[in-house]
Amino acid sequence: MPVGLVPQIQQSASLRYFYEVAQHGSFSAAGEVLRIAPSAVNRQIKLLETELGTELFDRGRGRNSCRLTAAGEALLYRVNRAMQELALARSEVDALQGLKRGRVSLGVNETIGREFAVGFIADFCKDHPAVSFEVTCGNSPMLLDLLLADQVDIVVALGVAARREIEVVAASPIHLYAMMPADHPMAQAAAISLDTLASERLILPGPEIMLRRLVDTMLVAADLERTPKLVTNSFELMADLVRAGLGFGMQTRSRAGVDSLRPGITYVPLEQSPAVAGLLACCVRRGRTPSAAMSHCMRRIKSRFEDWLDEGDAPPRGQGPDQTVKNAL
Repeated sequence: MPVGLVPQIQQSASLRYFYEVAQHGSFSAAGEVLRIAPSAVNRQIKLLETELGTELFDRGRGRNSCRLTAAGEALLYRVNRAMQELALARSEVDALQGLKRGRVSLGVNETIGREFAVGFIADFCKDHPAVSFEVTCGNSPMLLDLLLADQVDIVVALGVAARREIEVVAASPIHLYAMMPADHPMAQAAAISLDTLASERLILPGPEIMLRRLVDTMLVAADLERTPKLVTNSFELMADLVRAGLGFGMQTRSRAGVDSLRPGITYVPLEQSPAVAGLLACCVRRGRTPSAAMSHCMRRIKSRFEDWLDEGDAPPRGQGPDQTVKNAL
């Protein structure tokens, strides 16, 4: 008796077609990826549905018109796992011949991508030119969800909260800072009070972002106005707005001082801010067996990550814990 999914499906090649339709939402989009006619994709899916005795898609017109049925969702879950195992097997074979090939999927915050990932990937690819990278940028909760779903291999992100399913490879505490133009009179201050900061035009992220919830909690506790003058869902745009002199931002960082990528911006410690506002962490899904490329990349990230943190100053002194704010995390 055959064991496992693939040996029981005669139309096993159509599993690739099924996967692409599920990923891209239509036969035409899948056909573009597979470089075949949409009618050929549809024909293969129908053969697979006939063999399984159930429909896998609710079909509609246009792009994103094919939605998975319950049976399709169940099959996609297994196909995803099978593809991951096949990729792992390929990497293990490559490892026997040295790190000649491989693929690593990296998830980073946009800021971490610019400040850390670009230089790391450049150095890694110089030593291992045949290893390819796929880099996903996003907020930390989204990246951790992708990590747990095995959609990314490694995450390097700010504000990582402790979770049982996540293994932290390397980490450093992060702190809350006022972000201001480097030529502002307060840019050279050892620290800035929250009420002074609140008197400035504030540029903050939306209320769905962890940083905004942290800031709102602090402002409420201090009985200060918590309505920002500018709101954006992009930390990069926030930095550009601050650099243009349109207000002050707030950001979690591992250290104070001038932004290495934007010399026009500096970060000043906040008085009476939480001692720790989360972790800057490199993490993987606990229990996952890494491919050769992922394992080597993870070791390199750990070493480079620690060197990168050592380049900065020690965390600011004089910051005491604020349990009210900690509970908001």
